[in-house]
Amino acid sequence: MKQYTIQGQPFWFLSAYELAKTIKKTTRTIRNWESKGILPKPSVTKPIKTGLGNYNRRLYTEDQAKLIIKWIDRYNLYGRRIMNPECINWLHEEWARIEVIFKAQLKGEKDGSKKDDNREREIKKEN
Repeated sequence: MKQYTIQGQPFWFLSAYELAKTIKKTTRTIRNWESKGILPKPSVTKPIKTGLGNYNRRLYTEDQAKLIIKWIDRYNLYGRRIMNPECINWLHEEWARIEVIFKAQLKGEKDGSKKDDNREREIKKEN
């Protein structure tokens, strides 16, 4: 896991390689799941220049990595093909929720809920 600074804020990310090692899969499997639409694309990519050309390094937030582990455990996907649409839909729904929270953190909000921010302001005004 490596820390990157985005919009002046530090965040911890796993590369596709680190994620693959964590879930006992290969980076090829990660890319395959992405290309088939099983795994949503990560929130952040980092352009990398190498002698072989340019590519984007996939960076997964800690929450995204935890969600993928939870998804694999929940649907017992160790060594199995992913055929169940319900399993894919669950991952995409949870991923979207995490994405909202991550984007809110980038904007300096706590959890993506404007109501919570407004409530905090109201509490401060009352005191």
